[in-house]
Amino acid sequence: MTTLPSDNPLVCIGICTRRRPMMLENLLESLTALVLPVGVRVSGCVVENDSRDSQGELVTRYDNRLSWPLAYCQEPHIGIPQARNRLLDHAQQLGATALILVDDDEEVTSDWLQALCTMAASRQWQAVIQGRVISRVQNPRQQHYERFFQRKPRPSGESLRYCASNNTLVPMAEVQRLGLRFDEQLREVGGEDTVFFSAARRAGIPLLYCQEAVVTEVVPPSRANLRWLSQRKFRVGLMLGGGVLADKPRNLLRSLAYGLRALVGLLPLLWWLLRRRRERAVRQWLTVCRDAGRLMGYFRVRVRPYQRVDGY
Repeated sequence: MTTLPSDNPLVCIGICTRRRPMMLENLLESLTALVLPVGVRVSGCVVENDSRDSQGELVTRYDNRLSWPLAYCQEPHIGIPQARNRLLDHAQQLGATALILVDDDEEVTSDWLQALCTMAASRQWQAVIQGRVISRVQNPRQQHYERFFQRKPRPSGESLRYCASNNTLVPMAEVQRLGLRFDEQLREVGGEDTVFFSAARRAGIPLLYCQEAVVTEVVPPSRANLRWLSQRKFRVGLMLGGGVLADKPRNLLRSLAYGLRALVGLLPLLWWLLRRRRERAVRQWLTVCRDAGRLMGYFRVRVRPYQRVDGY
């Protein structure tokens, strides 16, 4: 085990979930194999984003199995930012040094927590640390889509412009000092985590990458298809063009340029299709979707992908 130079910090592993009991159980099972860093106190919290208690018994079972406490609470106001703000409140009440956000459709490696805490301690627990996410398509017949879910690998310590909350350590003292919260107006839209960390970076909190802190994301059949990938890229474009990010203000000329690029991008798409280069064609199409989203984002177009639950 790695000994960390610290004053006995407390980290809270935070999980938001909604009607995905099998995925949540797989994540909790992976947490039972964690190797805990010496000198770091560990706690956990599962926030069920629902008005009914359907996961409390499962969480209690794992609370009895884990060597650290695992709390359970409900957030009846439906929305991912509402649930994540509930985790922020819980971590603050605990007096946690850091909140570590992990999604309920992920599974952690045994040294995941060590890697995050080691890098956080080297930065005096004042930086956001984004770990590595490896996607795994669940249905073997959809494996050809797996490559389109993979994130770009980066060296540890590299500074990031943006990050998500799917495997991320959040320094609580800095967040409280700045009064940062997840935007609850984006409850069905998504992207509130990117907005949150964009604001953190603009306020001077470093966003750093840690490739040793690995989780595996399980992609359900409902997402492993071109339609879902296209919609996701379009949503990313909406966010980039909509002026919600701290360093990306709305700009009509820039948005029009991206719209033009989307149109021009149809030409290489046709070229790759004619040459039967499927992967190149798909990647070009996804670029077109993102650029089209950047145009429509200027006009405040929004989609609401989180009105239904994907997963199991």
